[in-house]
Amino acid sequence: MKETTDTVEQNNETKPADNQNVETNSAVEGNDNPNNVPYTRFNDVTKKNKELLSKIAKMEEEQEASRVKKLEEQGEFKTLNAELQDKLKQASTKLDYYEQLEQQEREALLQGLSDDDKAIYGELDTVKLRKHVENSSSTNKVRTDASAPIRGNKLNIKSDDEIWNKMDSKERQSNWSNIVRHFKKK
Repeated sequence: MKETTDTVEQNNETKPADNQNVETNSAVEGNDNPNNVPYTRFNDVTKKNKELLSKIAKMEEEQEASRVKKLEEQGEFKTLNAELQDKLKQASTKLDYYEQLEQQEREALLQGLSDDDKAIYGELDTVKLRKHVENSSSTNKVRTDASAPIRGNKLNIKSDDEIWNKMDSKERQSNWSNIVRHFKKK
């Protein structure tokens, strides 16, 4: 049994913590953990990446324009027409899809309005209609009269605070079943 105790004691050795600041270490300086990348380096790489992607997009557009120009010079209008027809079909299907989504949203927005409001606001474009519905739904709050007694209670109180602050303990005890019933309704 003594051997197991010695083994446990040997494994409990601790090493002092390194007091190195992670932010000052970079991958270039020999930081062993590849997950620690300085934020400035990350920003630089991201910026360069975006610049390169925009350059590639410009080059692709230029290549396409030169190819179209070359085909026009060679008189191959049929191939250009076929390519443009394909692009038109793709754009038309996307347009139909998004018009259908917009129509569904308009119907849902108009469904929440009264018939009079539908007649008035039905001609608005979808963005303005959405904004109107948001504004009208947030302003339809009804003010209540807090001074009137709560309906349906036999306690004749105007707020719950009166039960605990204005009633004495004997009055609460005699009306306890009504108090419980009052809070069950909530």
